Amino acid sequence: MSTDTETLPIVPTAADDDRETGEKETGDKAPGGLRRGDTAVLVVRVAVGAALALHGAQKLLGWWDGPGRDGTEQLLTQAGYPQPGVLTWVLSCAETVGGIGLLLGALTPLAAAAVIGVLINAVALKWGFEWRGPWFENGADGVEPEVVLGAGALAVALAGAGRLSVDSLIPGLKRDTLAFGLAGIVVGVLAGAGVLCWRAFG
Repeated sequence: MSTDTETLPIVPTAADDDRETGEKETGDKAPGGLRRGDTAVLVVRVAVGAALALHGAQKLLGWWDGPGRDGTEQLLTQAGYPQPGVLTWVLSCAETVGGIGLLLGALTPLAAAAVIGVLINAVALKWGFEWRGPWFENGADGVEPEVVLGAGALAVALAGAGRLSVDSLIPGLKRDTLAFGLAGIVVGVLAGAGVLCWRAFG
């Protein structure tokens, strides 16, 4: 005589769910309860934003042995940009304000757009607007610093400013969305390309 044993399905309990959720949250958090992603984005934001803000202040105010507005205007004139006086203000303010925006995580998509537009023109300026100039150089002619800073701005735009930012306090920007980041990137690329076209055909 054989007896068939019916196997009952195992139903997860609330305790199992809590334990699994706790393990996931613990693995995704850094010490102190901060999420690792937020902390990582903060590091990139501070590094990229501070570097750009300092460079912008050199152009805008002449701080730290920078060229100031007169030196920047002369450089733009030599490069063939139309209305170099106006562009000096636009370039300096975009780099300074955009860098501060990234640093603080304030209106991050717009800040990223500003610095992306500036860096596109910075690369073109170093490459002689022919896009075949030096890549790695021992001097100041290499474009790798601009490429690295631009990549950092792109990463922040795509990832969002994170919880450790001013945007986290703004209702409309509290939840980082990919759409905002992509919009900022598109605006920055169009602005940078537009200035280059103005120089070429203006």
